Amino acid sequence: MTLPLRQLHEQYAARGVKFVGVFPAADISPVAIGKFAKTYQVPFTLQADPGQQLTRRWHATVTPEAVVVAADGRRVLYQGRLDDSYAGLGQRRTVVTHHELADALAAVVAGRPVAVPKTEPVGCFIEARVLK
Repeated sequence: MTLPLRQLHEQYAARGVKFVGVFPAADISPVAIGKFAKTYQVPFTLQADPGQQLTRRWHATVTPEAVVVAADGRRVLYQGRLDDSYAGLGQRRTVVTHHELADALAAVVAGRPVAVPKTEPVGCFIEARVLK
């Protein structure tokens, strides 16, 4: 799922959209994140979220899941899947027809409300951590 994110970054970063990839796993290391960035040629910031503060703040439940936050950092403008590449877990579609994240970013950059602000993401559940 990094290809559509790389393409969106290329299209929108120069227009003021900041991209951050968040890793909610407790055991992810900076070295592993660096290897991921290199392997998948990720041009934007990647960060660990071992205490899952960001994951909980934005109510993310699966990975991958996109969250578009307003410039004020307080409002979620879009949350859900990147597109309809997957009909279900492990069920890849041959034709992608809906590009919800791209549509949301286009609306935000144009100053319009996001037409579909929430979709159901398809992916692996994020394991919730109980903090001591």
